[in-house]
Amino acid sequence: MTGARRPSLVLASLLLLLVACGVPRTVPVEELAQAARAGDSDAAADLVGRMGRPWDEQTRSEAYKAVLSLPEDVVEARVREACRSRDPVLREHALAVAGNRKWSWAFDAAEDALVDQAFPRRYVGAWVLGELDRSDAAPVLVAALAQGGDVAREVTRTLVKLGKAAVPAILEVMPGLPAEARLQAVLALGDIRDRRAGPLLVEALADPSTRSAAAWALGMLGDSTYAEDLLPLLDDPDWRVRMEAARALGVLEADRADADLDRLRRDDPVAAVREWAARSLALIRKTPQTFPDETGRQRLPDNVYR
Repeated sequence: MTGARRPSLVLASLLLLLVACGVPRTVPVEELAQAARAGDSDAAADLVGRMGRPWDEQTRSEAYKAVLSLPEDVVEARVREACRSRDPVLREHALAVAGNRKWSWAFDAAEDALVDQAFPRRYVGAWVLGELDRSDAAPVLVAALAQGGDVAREVTRTLVKLGKAAVPAILEVMPGLPAEARLQAVLALGDIRDRRAGPLLVEALADPSTRSAAAWALGMLGDSTYAEDLLPLLDDPDWRVRMEAARALGVLEADRADADLDRLRRDDPVAAVREWAARSLALIRKTPQTFPDETGRQRLPDNVYR
């Protein structure tokens, strides 16, 4: 125990000397890290505390990196405590450390953060759950889509990271979500590319707020049986819906869409739709197809499949 306390005594003596000389001094992060590695629990606590207020951004960043590099037995208990801090800056950094270190208890801390309306950066909780890669986080993640904004975007990324394991929870919860949250769920399903999502994505075509995203997602599933559901969308009044339907039908290489895509390629009032129709038609016909650009000049679509 005497040896473990020695760095703290050295630091204390140094500070007393500096104060006696009238020179105020804050112990540098590097020195604190060295002392913490040598077993000084006070130095470890100081380091963790510097990840929050009132320290400046540079100090917080240096402290965060130092805490990440310290042995588990030196800082884990301090970080766990900081994950419950009322200081949102300290709590955010502590959660990030716990997620990066993949400590099992971080699961509960992340879930708490994700649903804590008093915590301004709740999306950090979603990120931590993604780092832990546990499928049992999916239900709380899908429910958190209703929070919108940064939370919904980070939750979507996390659901995609969880992949097929997240699909059952999305399918169960998605119908009861508000429109913006359903949109994020559709985007997640499109990126996950699990064919179990097909029927729910077809239902999403009926809702104008999710129609274009659902058209894209159905194409991503790679199941040509959904071509019949996509064909009517080529006449949708919303150009984004027409564009995504054209894109999806090309990915599915749906021969039955040939004539309609050819019409859009030539005559759609929106250049982006004409270009995607030409691109998809090329996939179906196995030969390059031109479209009239905004100046009326015939040109080949840019290659997005490289």
